Amino acid sequence: MNQFQYLFQISRGFWQSSLLHTAVRLNIFTELSAKPLTAIELASRINADKRATELLLNALVGMDLLKKEGNMYFNTSLSKKFLVEDSPLYLGFIIRHIANMYPYWGRLEEAIKNGRPLRSPIRNPEEMENFILGMHNLAQNIAPILIKNINLEGIKNLLDLGGGSGTYSIHFCKSYPNLKVTLCDFPNVLPITERVIKSFGMSDRIRLVARDFHKDALPSPFDVAWLSNILHGSSPGLCESLIKKVYNILNPKGKIIIQDFILDETKTKPPFASLFALNMLIHTSGGRTYSLSEIKNWLIGAGFTHIKRLKIKLPNDASIIMATRV
Repeated sequence: MNQFQYLFQISRGFWQSSLLHTAVRLNIFTELSAKPLTAIELASRINADKRATELLLNALVGMDLLKKEGNMYFNTSLSKKFLVEDSPLYLGFIIRHIANMYPYWGRLEEAIKNGRPLRSPIRNPEEMENFILGMHNLAQNIAPILIKNINLEGIKNLLDLGGGSGTYSIHFCKSYPNLKVTLCDFPNVLPITERVIKSFGMSDRIRLVARDFHKDALPSPFDVAWLSNILHGSSPGLCESLIKKVYNILNPKGKIIIQDFILDETKTKPPFASLFALNMLIHTSGGRTYSLSEIKNWLIGAGFTHIKRLKIKLPNDASIIMATRV
């Protein structure tokens, strides 16, 4: 790819993302899961224009998200695995959540000039559900990898701070039968969490506690605190304070385990982490992604020792940092 092609591809990248967002919102892949359909048949099912539906389907074939034989459209192995609603690895909710971000990314210039977020925290129930179940979609793909690389043998109780859908708690409990989890999150999140946990039969193992973890006291004590994708939503000062709070509710020799998108020391790479910092500019008042040294400094300042970054390759480019309370 030459320089012209590279820049042209970036400039029109939203065409492909908009196509995927629209197809998921219209349930195209789920509609095709039972049997192949023509464009006319599918248009009738989704209450859409026949000509426009055919154009959409042809473009999805061009992106290798569908197959076409004659005038019939089929799911590919990729779309069957990740884009059909009853698949255990379904990503539709996270795709819907990302689609909800699109209008705000279109105003990035405004955020750069003003230095302020473009939206308030999510309050719309549908958007909140897309966000929380989107995190569930991601965690379902990530948790099996983490379980193989994080040893919780002998751990009796774990705090899942800002646990969202509870997916990581569920997988921890499935792998460690004697483990009990307390999951803290905002009151408007927990009804969704409760549904997910109940669907996995884990209601007796995972206790839900409503907290604003920056403002409220945390429950205690715990052997492990799990903080997944929490730090990037907060300012440096709030991150530092939160890590100190976590230190104080851990038992001696207790561990903090952090999952987040970690920047290198130039704060430019990996590319996803530097892009995600802009996503936090758009959506939060002080959040961004952080470098390993920044997080280490907060951990050391709180009193943690034996700080290490685990050598795990995760599909979302996140990293795992672990530290121990004295």
